[in-house]
Amino acid sequence: MNISEEDLQAHLQFLMTVLRATAESRGDARVVYPLLANNTKYLNLNLVEVLRRWVTNRLAKVQTNDIQSIAGYIGNVSNLIQQFPLGDKASNMEIAIAGYEAILTVFTRDAFPQDWAHAQNNLGNAYCDRILGEKAQNLELAIASYTNALSVRTRDAFPQDWADTQNNLGTAYCNRILGEKAQNLELAIASYTAALSVRTRDAFPQDWATTQNNLGNAYLYRILGEKAQNLELAIASYTNALSVRTRDAFPQDWAATQNNLGAAYLTEYWGRKHRI
Repeated sequence: MNISEEDLQAHLQFLMTVLRATAESRGDARVVYPLLANNTKYLNLNLVEVLRRWVTNRLAKVQTNDIQSIAGYIGNVSNLIQQFPLGDKASNMEIAIAGYEAILTVFTRDAFPQDWAHAQNNLGNAYCDRILGEKAQNLELAIASYTNALSVRTRDAFPQDWADTQNNLGTAYCNRILGEKAQNLELAIASYTAALSVRTRDAFPQDWATTQNNLGNAYLYRILGEKAQNLELAIASYTNALSVRTRDAFPQDWAATQNNLGAAYLTEYWGRKHRI
């Protein structure tokens, strides 16, 4: 790591300040985000290395009861930095990934299965959004993490968590680069359809609409099956999503789904024109 001792100590002090603020506020973004915003100069790859070193040294010295609390704080910091809108996005994602990977040395599947699955799901999200590294490999790592999470987040035991991870897995398969595109889209459709068995309109309207929009994307680009039927299924999913994603309530989501719906109708039009 090419960093002076002075910079090392400054990054370490910043990390301690963020962890303390996160612990005291219970992960309240209204407390932590202003701190991050005023110190974006520390949100870089040097902080990744400092975080890894600190976790390794710290966890080797604390009692078992304290390890779980420290891992929880690191997980909360990782969640906040992953979603932080300022600073260098690539560095933010690397910091989050380092945090998740660190806590997975504590939250093992055998000792803390729910915490392990939660961290695996979040790690999958981070790899999906990762900027550094090879995109294809990042998506494979994301799929592996989601698959790990689903070994604990079953439909019977944790239906909401299971549906969340199924939705995330569907998106990873939709974007997957490796493997057969046709098969990846079938896997995406299967995951989205599974998620919708829990994410119903009555119980979870926003999540239902999100997954309906995602399912529409998968059908829009589906390779197997009849093209005309796939387009009708895509249009039906987008229309479903727009019953919740209204212009007044969710203008950005509404606009995104309207754009997708327009693409489906345009594809359908050109298909009919070609057949004529």
